[in-house]
Amino acid sequence: MSAHERFVVLGLGQARSVWFGDIARMAHSGAVLVMALLGALMWVAFKAIFADASARTSTQVGQIGS
Repeated sequence: MSAHERFVVLGLGQARSVWFGDIARMAHSGAVLVMALLGALMWVAFKAIFADASARTSTQVGQIGS
């Protein structure tokens, strides 16, 4: 494997074929979509967890204060 081929594999060099760039763009688009979905799911999960923690804390503080 020549140095030029290693740079292409690492994404540091120009690809020899047009389809290589097309595949890279499709893979990047898919990765962005997956990360956006994971971010949305994490937001929903954390929101529910912190709402529950807030309710439990308020209950505990109310019991201690009375």
